[in-house]
Amino acid sequence: MASLNKMKEIGLIDERLHEWSDALRHAGNSAVHDVEVTVSQADAQDILEFTNAILDYLFSYRERFENFKNRRDQNV
Repeated sequence: MASLNKMKEIGLIDERLHEWSDALRHAGNSAVHDVEVTVSQADAQDILEFTNAILDYLFSYRERFENFKNRRDQNV
């Protein structure tokens, strides 16, 4: 949780991505540590897709958008 808060604090993620990440963290912890918990196929699919979306945002789209803005600024 401290890492998520730090990412939000320094502006890597916004409130929505912080919420998504925290919910995924809780779901993952329950699935791994609680032998009584069953994860449905739909929940597992959502966890996978939300995780991929967060990773795409952090490691692909964020940098691509910054590059886009820089190109636009140079053309002004």
